[in-house]
Amino acid sequence: MRSIAAPHFQIVALRVEGMAHMKVRIIAALIAALFTVTPASAADVTTENGISVICAWAEATRPGATIGSVYMDIRVDQAGPRRFTAAWTELAGSANLSVFRRSGGVLTRSRVDAITIEAGQMVRLLPGGYHVLLVDLTEALVAGSTFEMMVEFDQAGAFEIPVLVVEIGAGRPCGTAQYGPVVPRGPGYVPGPAWIPRGSYWWR
Repeated sequence: MRSIAAPHFQIVALRVEGMAHMKVRIIAALIAALFTVTPASAADVTTENGISVICAWAEATRPGATIGSVYMDIRVDQAGPRRFTAAWTELAGSANLSVFRRSGGVLTRSRVDAITIEAGQMVRLLPGGYHVLLVDLTEALVAGSTFEMMVEFDQAGAFEIPVLVVEIGAGRPCGTAQYGPVVPRGPGYVPGPAWIPRGSYWWR
């Protein structure tokens, strides 16, 4: 009987030991994930005077391109609404607050004086809606690089944010962490067509 039972106990012991090692590996992987910071999350949030700029990003530009666009989430924590009024960077001759609008079936880009964010809300700037248009680029936007841009708000002043450059068509690089109610895609968002051509402003 001993010769019959011993292998059974040995198999059970090996299974238990294997499960224990698996649990240790899973726990170790979870701990590593918690302490691993990707380039996108490292530059994820900049907060100044109750205003948080989250996940600022831009697409890489093609050779010879003179314009680019910057997108981001903006959250206002203070009691009153705040207006995003200006932006600038050394990489461009000018940076204009802009929005896409559809009129008579034609999609056009127009400049806006300011983007208003209500208290406790977050507005998302993204392709097809509000964005910061970089004009007269002094150098190409290269995927994987980061550049600095100044953003200015009324009653809150100006501060610097990092902007991550992603591959063309890659879309928003950051996670989906919630920072409060979101105005879906920004109040100026223009819905894309039912069929989305690759490389268009709605290809995300």
